[in-house]
This record gives sequence, structure tokens and C-alpha cells, in this order.
Amino acid sequence: MHYVPEVPEDLHGHKKYHDTIVNGLPCHRLKSDLVIWEERDYRITVVIHATSPVAQRKRAEDAGRLANKDTRYDFPPYDSGKALDKRDVHIFLLFFKNRIVGFLIIDRRETIWKYTWEQYKSHEELDPISHPPIWSVGLVWIHRRHRRKGLGQRLISEAMSFGGIHIDSLGWYTPFTELGEALVKKICPDFFYIAK
Repeated sequence: MHYVPEVPEDLHGHKKYHDTIVNGLPCHRLKSDLVIWEERDYRITVVIHATSPVAQRKRAEDAGRLANKDTRYDFPPYDSGKALDKRDVHIFLLFFKNRIVGFLIIDRRETIWKYTWEQYKSHEELDPISHPPIWSVGLVWIHRRHRRKGLGQRLISEAMSFGGIHIDSLGWYTPFTELGEALVKKICPDFFYIAK
């Protein structure tokens, strides 16, 4: 973000941007929040693309943009204006007080591979398996200030509980970031599904 410190509007915009990067996306509670978990100052809400209000979807899109800054990907993880499709996109947002500090997007995918970690590390080319569509994690992100507290696993666990999904049947979108790979290895130590 380029700005001229002497221009008040630029300075205000820069401070707001900096605050969001350092502390998380500021967001107040909305009446339409669908809270699925709450403990101390943390809570998780769910945004369902097909049914959630526009304000919820826009907030999820903004959170996705913030999350994307910590990855090497150049495309946004969620577009609130995208037409409905069979993927049935669900976004789970982790709040700390009135800041979004975590983001998880899952959707249904039908091209699926089953990999061991050895096969994945050796870049083995496997054929997709014959399987009905499964839920797949597109991106899971926790703000730097809130990492190493088990919140990534909590976000995934609460999403699985909400959707009635067993963790062993969950797919993952690749390639992984370094932190993402470490998280998936914790959750799926023997094998995992890549679902795209």
C-alpha cells in the first residue's frame, strides 16, 4: 500500500490497514452471526454461501483477503458475489473479541486422491480414486498473534462437528504452506485425501 504521510486521508488509510494486519480484521457482532463455539474471548461463526446474508458473506470475503496475505497464493480464497454451485461453500470465522483472527473455508470436491506422506513428499503421480464428493479444506489460517494455541485444530474440529463430517473423510486442497502441512500431518498422520 503506497501512501503520502502528509495527506490526512492517506495517513488514516495506512493506520487502518496497519491495525488490521497487526491485530486482525475489526468486526462487531451482528444479529445474523451464527455462533457455533465460544470460549472466553474467542468464538467461531459460520457463513454459508447459499443462505447467509450479504453482510456475512462480505465479512468472510474480507477475512479471506487478510488470510491470503500470509500465503503465496495470488487468488482470493472466497468471492462473496460468486454464483451458487454444487460445491456448497462454508466459511468458518474465528473471532478474538471484536477481531477476526482465523479463517477456514470448506467446500465439496469430487476429484480425489488418497496419499501417504511418503507418496506426497516424493511427488508420486497417483490416479484419482473413485469416490463420491467429499468436504475439502481450501484454506485454514490463524493470525500470527494467535498461533500455537491449538486454534487451527479447534476451527477445523468445530467445522467438522457443525457439518457432521468425520475428520478421516476430509479432503485438503494442495499445495500446502509450511504451517498448513504441519497442521494436516497432526490431524492425518498416516494418509490424507487431496480433493480439488
